Amino acid sequence: MEQMKLDIKDLCLLDQPYIEKRISCIEITTDWTSDQYLSHRQKFLDQKSTKLQSKGIKCERGDFYLQRRYNLLNSKYNSQNRHLPTTTTTTTTTTTTTTTTNNTPQTPNNNKQEDNSNNKKQAVVAPVVNLSDFSFSGMQHIFVQHKRGISRIRFANGSRDLLAFSSEDGNISLTSALRATVLGTLKGHTNMILDFVWSLNNENLISISLDATLRVWNTKQEPYQTVKLIKDAGICQCICSHPTKANLVFVSENKSLVKILDITNGKWVGKPIKTPSPVTCMEFESKGSYLFMGDDRGFLFTLKFENDQLQMVSKLQVSTKTITSVQPHYWNLNQKVMLSLLVNSKDSTMRFYMVKSMSTGTYTLTREYNVAIKTVIPNIRSVFAPVNSKEREGCFLASGSEDSSIYIYDVQKPKDKNSLINQLMGHSSPVVDVAWNSNESLLASADTSGTVILWKRLHFNKL
Repeated sequence: MEQMKLDIKDLCLLDQPYIEKRISCIEITTDWTSDQYLSHRQKFLDQKSTKLQSKGIKCERGDFYLQRRYNLLNSKYNSQNRHLPTTTTTTTTTTTTTTTTNNTPQTPNNNKQEDNSNNKKQAVVAPVVNLSDFSFSGMQHIFVQHKRGISRIRFANGSRDLLAFSSEDGNISLTSALRATVLGTLKGHTNMILDFVWSLNNENLISISLDATLRVWNTKQEPYQTVKLIKDAGICQCICSHPTKANLVFVSENKSLVKILDITNGKWVGKPIKTPSPVTCMEFESKGSYLFMGDDRGFLFTLKFENDQLQMVSKLQVSTKTITSVQPHYWNLNQKVMLSLLVNSKDSTMRFYMVKSMSTGTYTLTREYNVAIKTVIPNIRSVFAPVNSKEREGCFLASGSEDSSIYIYDVQKPKDKNSLINQLMGHSSPVVDVAWNSNESLLASADTSGTVILWKRLHFNKL
């Protein structure tokens, strides 16, 4: 079977200004030279094509998109006659198989004596990581395990490596981000998965689905399977874990109820709390004393958690549309610890609030960013950059968008003065969710076509 080749005329399906904008962004936001990019992409496609041919498969959705993109860049780069610079950069790229391939122009040297000699001639100095520099060296890997949209993507707690993402096909992929390897697939739900969360120790994953069940999965070792099935969960909208109590998870049922589940015994704790309308997103601040929730009418709620009970503190209408994500985050400003809330809603707006008082539920709206949503289908989510270090003051945001891009903002910069510090382009469908690993060396993004991309941060010499 001959390898599939696409002619450059196949690219007529793409609008030229749209293409040029993406090419410009790729060149600005990566450190790839033309020859390096072509080498990496061609080997990526060759290996994927070989794998597919061995299974008697001609082409997949993801391959067609990548091949078109490769042909386009190949044509443009060749016409410019660009060459490699005198210095070389080591970049790691992977295939969609379970192995990671190093495609640097240099041939690896396995002679230890010669390696030692080279080390004496030239000392290797690790670059200093600037946590405020959100440049990227390119794509670390592309996962195309799912044929339907991704509903949620989350790194494990405190992990640089362990990543999971759920799909509308009812399955969850468990992966190693650093090795670009699929560890296993969690199968059991009979309908699309709406949300999931990691347990505090990362030994379990808890998921909710349109099949009206809640499942507790073993993720510590194979076989990855359901260890508890909660059949009376109902159709739940969202789920979150408690940051200090490893046995508790909180779920929002579509009957406007928020319930607490003890995952060790599979029993509900206390009485559910009634809300005016179904809660669509929720998350605790890291100390575990207060829970922040958003509902389908645009209300933001603050609840106090004490003695395994939730008590309503305040509610504030921040939008006329459904709130799709809410996330609290502690960060440093002028040597003071601040608490902020990041809220996305279906009115195409991402809002940044300063929390003045949790005990009274008082916030101040300080920034608003446009996150285009033209349809009612995707629930666009946004996240804070998680590292809270004395080495970095300030606060940084990342968000998906219906225009297939990922946007990164610096909230310390006024909106009219380049608060947008990077824009990542690579998806061909709306980006619905993004997630950082623990040290921010990798950003994972997921879209409505089922594609997950790992973006590698520049200047992180060791993952």
